[in-house]
Amino acid sequence: MILPSSVHSLDQLTTIIWEIEEALSQLQKNPQLKPQFSTSTEKLFALNSVRDFTNSTGLTIKEALEDVRKNSKQIHISTGAVTSFEWQEQIVKWFRNEVDGSLFCSFSTDTTQGGGIVVRTPKKQYDFTFKQRVLNNSDKLMELMKTK
Repeated sequence: MILPSSVHSLDQLTTIIWEIEEALSQLQKNPQLKPQFSTSTEKLFALNSVRDFTNSTGLTIKEALEDVRKNSKQIHISTGAVTSFEWQEQIVKWFRNEVDGSLFCSFSTDTTQGGGIVVRTPKKQYDFTFKQRVLNNSDKLMELMKTK
């Protein structure tokens, strides 16, 4: 199952699964109905070449998404400033291309980190903040200050 990079959190995935369940329920009541879906769900369908939403395709997609939700990994990214949705989508795209295709990212802002990002996995933290770089290189900075 290919996930759109605009679906970057498990909450968003859960919403899509709920939306598909609702559409399946509507189809049970009225098989002639053409369900309406959110932009995120439509993107998911397009990426996975789903042209017609039927009871059969809906059940298949729902099961595949449940597997993704059950087996996916999640990271948290903290930024030094508020980020745009487009920036978040680029980061998710990079992680899915370079790390894991079903990785999910949650985002927050921490202005005390002085710019850059902190990536947290369930077991490790990776600090790419400006503050951390300054602290790691404080000896070099002190040398520069002495020579002037």
